[in-house]
Amino acid sequence: LYNNLFSWLVSRMNSIILNDPSLLEKGRSNVKTVGLLDIFGFECFLVNDYEQLLINYTNEKLQKLYLNAVFEAEKVIFAEEGLGAMTGNLVYTDKTTPVIEMLDNRASGKPQGIFNKVDDYKRSEETKNLRSMIVKDFGKNPNYAKHKDQEMFYIRHTAKLVLYNSNEFIVKNLDKLSDDIKAMMYNRMDKSISAILKSEESANLGNTIWKKFACLLYTSPSPRDRQKSRMPSSACKKKKKKK
Repeated sequence: LYNNLFSWLVSRMNSIILNDPSLLEKGRSNVKTVGLLDIFGFECFLVNDYEQLLINYTNEKLQKLYLNAVFEAEKVIFAEEGLGAMTGNLVYTDKTTPVIEMLDNRASGKPQGIFNKVDDYKRSEETKNLRSMIVKDFGKNPNYAKHKDQEMFYIRHTAKLVLYNSNEFIVKNLDKLSDDIKAMMYNRMDKSISAILKSEESANLGNTIWKKFACLLYTSPSPRDRQKSRMPSSACKKKKKKK
């Protein structure tokens, strides 16, 4: 309920500001929109689930973005002070990229990322197959470690080692509500809220948590930039209603 209302509110604000939402899809970089940045933290409980994996993945992305920005800024300062020849001394060990690629990767020649694997499965009964594929592709990866319980595994994040339980990864990624809950929300709530919920559900039909999550991370005014990110543009578009 909160997620759909929030999405509707942001979309509504942007439609009022833009007047012509198609400008965003045309790659116009000079349009004005509302963007909200939620600074993700890092979560590590005794046992962690799909939600924590998404949060910690975003933390890795922000860490990489921050480090790149800091070092690029330092290079500019060096150049302004006549020390351009010394920029080669500005080096750091990139520990985030290997973790990011283990979680999100569809590039040929490398194992498919864990999120991408999860997104390929549509039934909870396939969890065993998912775990087998993860072990097969990442069993020897230095950022992955097995656990005595087959449902669990460790990921060596930049911050620390984290234990995850994969038992509900597929179910949580599918993000399906029961028909009873839908009926209650659509038929027994305020008509305006019910309309928003139905509209948002129609727009997100078929989109998994990972597709929606990755869309938020990769969304760019430029379709070319979105292509570079390997995120299909279809996942970031709202489906058109049939007339």
